[in-house]
Amino acid sequence: MTPETAAEVADCPSSAADPHQTHLEALATDLETAEAETMAETEAAPAGEVGGVPVDGQGFVTRGAFPEYWGQGLRLAGLMSGLETLRGSPDQPTWPEAAGAIYDTLRDMPSLHFLIRPGGKWMQRAALVAIWGLPVATGCVAELRARKSPKAGRPANDDGPPLETGPVHDAAETVRVA
Repeated sequence: MTPETAAEVADCPSSAADPHQTHLEALATDLETAEAETMAETEAAPAGEVGGVPVDGQGFVTRGAFPEYWGQGLRLAGLMSGLETLRGSPDQPTWPEAAGAIYDTLRDMPSLHFLIRPGGKWMQRAALVAIWGLPVATGCVAELRARKSPKAGRPANDDGPPLETGPVHDAAETVRVA
């Protein structure tokens, strides 16, 4: 370790408590501490329901309710995107086991707890972004696919080869080469 790096590590607040921590370990500890403080600031709901979703005493969706809770999100995403596979994914026979694995992972990772706190501000924000972003993303994908389509350059009543677009001479005018 160079003297400069040693000085940086020494300046890190977490490393003062444990001089054997590396800089990255100290940074991870700082991030975990910040995450724990953020989670502590989030109001925990009493066991019961939040928005009709069963929650435990920490405000998390219960493990038993998670497949339906997460499945509703998948169905909505599939409906909004027009992706039938996504929409029908919670109906697959392996979904309950997969949902259990997802739930356990989310519970194990404090930075992802917002995904299983239906009443929390972060889940609400993520849902709003998804409601806006999913149609935008699928629209962009559809536009890009249409541009790559062999029929993209020819009129609807033309059965010949696609017309190629030539160089743009003006922002409002495209010269076509026949």
